[in-house]
Amino acid sequence: MNNELLQDVKKEVEKAVVKGELSRRDALKIFAFLSSGAAIGETSLFAETNETNTSDLNTTPKLKTGVSAKIAIIGGGSAGITVAARLVRADVKPENITIIEPSEKHIYQPGQTLVAAGVKTLEELYRNEVDYIPTGVNWKKTKVIEISPETNSLKLENGETLQYDYLVVGAGLKYEYEKIVGLTQDMIGSNDIYSIYLPEKTPIMWDAIQKFNGKTAVFTNPSTPIKCGGAPQKIMYLTESYLRNNGKRDGKDIVFMTSAGKYFGVPIYHDAVVGFVKEKGIITNFKHELKEVKAAEKVAIFEKTTTKKVFDKDLNDTIDEDVKEKVEIKYDMLHVVPPMSPVDAVAKSSLANNKGWVFVDYETLLSKRYPNVFGIGDNIGTPFGKTGGSVRKQAPVLVANMISLMNGKEMTHKYNGYTVCPLITCYGKVMLAEFGYDKAQIDKKEPVTKAMAMPSFPILDPAKDRWIWWLLKVYLLPPMYWYGMLRGRA
Repeated sequence: MNNELLQDVKKEVEKAVVKGELSRRDALKIFAFLSSGAAIGETSLFAETNETNTSDLNTTPKLKTGVSAKIAIIGGGSAGITVAARLVRADVKPENITIIEPSEKHIYQPGQTLVAAGVKTLEELYRNEVDYIPTGVNWKKTKVIEISPETNSLKLENGETLQYDYLVVGAGLKYEYEKIVGLTQDMIGSNDIYSIYLPEKTPIMWDAIQKFNGKTAVFTNPSTPIKCGGAPQKIMYLTESYLRNNGKRDGKDIVFMTSAGKYFGVPIYHDAVVGFVKEKGIITNFKHELKEVKAAEKVAIFEKTTTKKVFDKDLNDTIDEDVKEKVEIKYDMLHVVPPMSPVDAVAKSSLANNKGWVFVDYETLLSKRYPNVFGIGDNIGTPFGKTGGSVRKQAPVLVANMISLMNGKEMTHKYNGYTVCPLITCYGKVMLAEFGYDKAQIDKKEPVTKAMAMPSFPILDPAKDRWIWWLLKVYLLPPMYWYGMLRGRA
């Protein structure tokens, strides 16, 4: 973290003190944490290296004088803006960069859970998109409806066709509430059905938590890849924490219905969550996926999957067989995490893999099919990492590799899958779950199917929830996002 960014972050912490959100004592502790060499050195969390493997500390190469190319960036979210900012810092002429993004407002998505829990206001999450598009960069205020990498062209909703030399695909993903029978996106925020994934509905969730007097609060988690895999649990723990802190917890069931078979893919974090859940008295049902909602009756219907051993006569052997059955739960509050999928323009293009996500090399982020196309963020087909923390580490790798190609050199930078999930366990505590690609699988050049823990501070137990990580989540990460990441300097 450079000194300029450090000063900006400190200013935001001071604002929190002035507003009464943070005590002066806690602010001083944050400043001490930020200023310590151990905290802002070459750790995965704070490092400014372009290589997420910290053994390689190369900086982003600069574009050679005289080299010019038209670069199109699909999406103006965290991925698109960060890439554009880093390209400009690498001496790419701003006028040669075009961002295609229809939204005039930019939202800090990691803060949506905090709004739903009454820690932040919705207004604090929004900024004007124009203020974060680097000066001189072209902005097409529309969306891409067709990608044709064979002809290096994009068809835009406004009727234009845009040609490019290099393409960055950071289109995000889409929510599909309608895939749940009986549910539409418009129903969120009414009939005791809520979802933190729709920012405008998060204040309604906060109001519901405060007024909750029912018996059963159900929280779901789908089988599809989702934005921020820990979010379904964060809002559940905050709801439980609010009820407990305000003497309303007794007699209420907090139920986690998840399609997954565990809380976390990394054993050390999964085991920690098992302890948190037991301590909080939360009921968990694994392998349960929400399929239908009967809003008038306040009934949620799940598909339960049980794996059983059966004898196969043809094979003359015992095999595993999934048995599915319906399970109905009566609820008083239902928090829905929708199924998520790639946006249509990506899924229908030749850039996509067999599941619709951008087919990229896990390490270089270059398309597996086209030598001038890169992918980043939620829309790429990497095993995990659909978080802002992932984008922060992917962007420098992508930009460095693109500049290398433009300069006629080989790509040398690699993304190691690092991501971070600040898993809120209650008001005032967060477990900082940092993880990435399993190194053994990478070294053996095997397909990546497992994650390994990548703690920035190994001397601290990474599976313990701490107050300092709460301060990081609530007070430090937002200014690092606005003043560091989106400016291409963190």
